[in-house]
Amino acid sequence: MFKTRQLLRFGIIVGTALLSFGASANSLTFAWTGTTAVAYDGTAQPVAGSAGPAYLTAVFEDIGVNQVKLTITANMVSPADVEKISFNVTPDELANNLVDSNKVNVDSFSEDPNNIFMGSVHTFDLLFDTGSGSHALSGQQVASVVLSLKNPPTVPGLTLNAYSFDAFTTGTNTNTNQSITLYAAAHFQNIGKNDNDSSWISTGGEPAQGGPLPGTPLPHAAVAGSALFGVLALTRRRRTSNAK
Repeated sequence: MFKTRQLLRFGIIVGTALLSFGASANSLTFAWTGTTAVAYDGTAQPVAGSAGPAYLTAVFEDIGVNQVKLTITANMVSPADVEKISFNVTPDELANNLVDSNKVNVDSFSEDPNNIFMGSVHTFDLLFDTGSGSHALSGQQVASVVLSLKNPPTVPGLTLNAYSFDAFTTGTNTNTNQSITLYAAAHFQNIGKNDNDSSWISTGGEPAQGGPLPGTPLPHAAVAGSALFGVLALTRRRRTSNAK
């Protein structure tokens, strides 16, 4: 009996410790590279700088309960810059239930499910405007924003995590007239021949799921289980675009 009580007490202590420390978060990474990204409304692409093969990356990572941080990192050769970046989110209801805060080098954040124009595609959900001209993201600059779920959300039961942004839309590549799957897209300026071109460019394929991220604990261990369930139950959607 004494050993049983000791084991029970030990289990309670360990369980409490796990709840206190929480669980590591997960992440979702998008990358635009010269070999895999697609210029679907124009033909020019930026040139990557010295920080790696991707000239633009976007990382969503869980930082709390229903709270995700988006970090956008530019890695472009001057004078190229990126002005607008769009993403999808699932379910659609999340697009009208997000609150943005702690914006760094992000002028504005817009949400309009299935109705944000990017190139020839009208069905993106979220738009991040980094500014224009000298305010646009260029060189090796970094932009970030924290996205949280409205409390209470307009739709009961909504949850938000990094994998909520693993969603895509479909559109038409105006260069080839072929259908294209678009997870995320960005508008680049000052690229191509004589740095006088601009293009709408989509990421190179499906985003990479990652994690856990050391040092990014969630407040409650139970949240990790909920997030994992959400990942397992995730159903990507396919939507059709409307040409402009």
